Formats: sequence, C-alpha cells, structure tokens
Amino acid sequence: MFRFIEQHGIAGILLISGDRHGARGFRIPRPNGFAFYEFEAASLGARTGPPVRDPAWTTQLYGFAGVYAFGKFTFDPEPVDPTVTFRLIREDGAELYTLTLTRSQLTPPQ
Repeated sequence: MFRFIEQHGIAGILLISGDRHGARGFRIPRPNGFAFYEFEAASLGARTGPPVRDPAWTTQLYGFAGVYAFGKFTFDPEPVDPTVTFRLIREDGAELYTLTLTRSQLTPPQ
C-alpha cells in the first residue's frame, strides 16, 4: 500500500487506526525520505493493556492510556499549502496532543 501511494504521488494520506487500550501516534519513515503519519485516536474505552510508550520507539508521536479521549481532524484548505491539524482531546476537553501538517508534508516526492 505504501509503495503504491508513493509510486503514484498520492497526496494528503492520513493513516487512522484504533485500539481500545490507548491512543498512540507514529511517524512512519520510508526509504525515500518520505514519512506517513498514523493517528490512533482511541481509548474511549480506557481499558488497561500493553504499554503505550517505549524509549526504543523513536518514531512515536504520542502515547496515552487510562484516559477517555477522542481524536479530531481540522482541515484548512485556504493556505497555498493546505493544512490538517490533529488534536487528541480528553473527555474534559483538554488537548493531550496537537500536530499540524501541510499537504506538502503528506505528499510523497516524485
């Protein structure tokens, strides 16, 4: 799947996954220097499970467990290089993690 996206220069890919044991995010580096971004916006069940962080995971953006949270994407098509902002939000409305990416960051090199 990753190679297909890269070979065809498909822009704006966001990977969204889930796990009821916690919320995690990753930057997935590719051999060509490009990176995919995976957002695991989970933990509405706040179930205890495997560790959410490890110092060896150098590509991990965030990791939370034992909290009720959800993810929200906000798209801004107005800039020359449009943006998307991901927010991981705790049940009380507090932001646990925020990251803004541009379309060019989400577009494989040709």
